[in-house]
Amino acid sequence: MPGPTVGWTVDPSIYGDTKTRLTTGWTRDDFHGTGCIDIRCPGFVQVNKEIPLGAYISPLSVYNGVQYGMNFLLIRDTSTSNWWLILREDMKSIGYWPKEIFTTLSDHANWLSFGGVAGYFGSNSKMPPMGSGHLPFEGANKSFIFFKIKNINSNSEWVDLPAKDVSPNSHSQCHGLGSFIETKTSYGNMFYFGGPGGC
Repeated sequence: MPGPTVGWTVDPSIYGDTKTRLTTGWTRDDFHGTGCIDIRCPGFVQVNKEIPLGAYISPLSVYNGVQYGMNFLLIRDTSTSNWWLILREDMKSIGYWPKEIFTTLSDHANWLSFGGVAGYFGSNSKMPPMGSGHLPFEGANKSFIFFKIKNINSNSEWVDLPAKDVSPNSHSQCHGLGSFIETKTSYGNMFYFGGPGGC
């Protein structure tokens, strides 16, 4: 699936440690032949020097304790057609993906993907944890959560992504995926996911 990606990662093969880091990516073909993570090759243009890509994130949430989150906005600039990444809490622009790298994208997104990816190298390795390392059924303050999931409609209005338009999909036996829930609370529409890995 072509397009930009944003989130956080733990990747010793890239960063040389096990810290949690802010990351972006882009691809035109699901990373089979094109794409890049952070700013390792031409693509994403960083404009904010206070929030560098690859910087480690701190503080982190504590199991059954204090929770922290990140609120991102991905939006297409109608004047330039570039796709912008904005940290929504302060509406800080982090950077953008130039329109030229997405040769097959239309002027709007027709598919959104939320979730995680976990993997390992070597035949003796095991699948690493994902999210908090705890399964979705553990719920609030324990399992990893995506919440306030919204999109911008054709009238430029923020709307909650409805459950009827969501197709849950999990390929892992080491992690879990909870139901997509329309909470009608400050959490908005949300789901839990993740797990301990180890298989």
